[in-house]
Amino acid sequence: MFTNGLSKKRPLDIQKRTIRTRDAASPYNWNGELKTVQAVQTERKLVKKQLKSEISKPSTISNSSIQHKAIKIKSANSTSQPVKFGREVSESDDGPKCSPKKPRLEAKEERDADRQIRCKQAFAIQHSEDVALVHAAEIPTLDRGTKYEPVIASLPDDFQLELQYPSALQRERYRLIQPIHDYHAFRAVSDITEVMHQVANFYLPEVKRVGFLDESSGFPQRLQRAVNKRSVNDIRQVINEYNATLVALLQEGTIATVLDGRHTIPPHLVERILNQTYSRTVSPNLKVLRKYEAGTDNVYGELLPKFISCILNKDLNLRSRDIFVDLGSGVGNVVLQAALEVGCDSWGCEMMEEYCRVANLQHAEFAARCRLWGLSLGRIRLQKGDFLDNPAIKKVLKRADAVLVNNQVFTPELNEALTNLFLDLKEGCRVVSLKSFVPSDHRITSRNLNSPYNILCVDRKRYFSNCVSWTNEGGSYYISTKDSTKIQSFLEK
Repeated sequence: MFTNGLSKKRPLDIQKRTIRTRDAASPYNWNGELKTVQAVQTERKLVKKQLKSEISKPSTISNSSIQHKAIKIKSANSTSQPVKFGREVSESDDGPKCSPKKPRLEAKEERDADRQIRCKQAFAIQHSEDVALVHAAEIPTLDRGTKYEPVIASLPDDFQLELQYPSALQRERYRLIQPIHDYHAFRAVSDITEVMHQVANFYLPEVKRVGFLDESSGFPQRLQRAVNKRSVNDIRQVINEYNATLVALLQEGTIATVLDGRHTIPPHLVERILNQTYSRTVSPNLKVLRKYEAGTDNVYGELLPKFISCILNKDLNLRSRDIFVDLGSGVGNVVLQAALEVGCDSWGCEMMEEYCRVANLQHAEFAARCRLWGLSLGRIRLQKGDFLDNPAIKKVLKRADAVLVNNQVFTPELNEALTNLFLDLKEGCRVVSLKSFVPSDHRITSRNLNSPYNILCVDRKRYFSNCVSWTNEGGSYYISTKDSTKIQSFLEK
């Protein structure tokens, strides 16, 4: 009977031999001269005989040799460049011939070594004050469009729990509720266990993390078992023990030490804080936000956090010293994400009244939640009005390192006006958009030297499924880099 190791090793070994067989049986010898038919046939017989004898032997390949062979096979077969997120596509390309693999999102800890992610005020116990927070217990009152019920039918209406976060600030109040119909609505138990997981994975050293997440005695597992047993006393006991353990770690400085050694906030933690903020501020207002006039520039759609994370880190490679601007920022999701995930100065501009109102609500809640999580973030500036005429936006665009424009449904007239606005961008500034600002057939000629298209170098890329709110399908997006040397190069020809 074959072992698991043998079954994995054999295909690699055979694949390498297949490459060797093809090379050995080539009709040309090493110096390019044509072999005789008899010589080719003799070599093929010898190689096949060797393969047959080797395959019949028990495999004694070590793990190191497997890795070595896998690397050699890959280098022999691969001629294409590594695929980045949003595979670069030329303007003449009709799309990939096969579905590209989704990249792994890996946060490099030293990507921005100068950044300090710990909010020191949130750890100063003697100076800590309660922040203005929308507690989870208030969600049923705010979100009247969703019907909730207690997780345990016997729970009294006034039953609440308080959950400690990794800072010296106040605890968050929870009611153990769940939605009756809407699967995607807020669920208290899921929110609490997710907080526990994030705290253990990011804020604790390995030796402490193991106990927090142990499969039998970890806090999330014990809480879920208590809920399944419908035991109110067990639920309260687990939460109390978790809070006491976290407070002890805060007082002994363990959490502060861990954060001071980190310079990057992982995307999954950023998304957790964004989701908490969204459920407490945006979700209760969705009915109002969905009212828009079709066929205008005011149709709303969101770029989802994992897509934005890849744009910020992979495509733009932003740092905390940079400036990011979102034109048409809606409720401010991307502006907030950039300020936390990158730590940069993050600007947004939106003209629709209701979206500006909700964006301000979300900004206040997000800032409070970041402090609750003990995290610092870059400066956030949300502007109200038309970004083509807003003085503050026009001024900051001249210093911006990156600009995002979700122009998926913008009219041609607005896209053209934006292109003229980009003339004031500094050299090297990059503009991310869902539609290209430069026609695919545009070429610099002596007749169009003054065209704003001539200063933009465009790369077309691909995004994959579940990256935008309006469809589950993938699509294209574009990164335009301001490069005025294109005109100079044309004139020098």
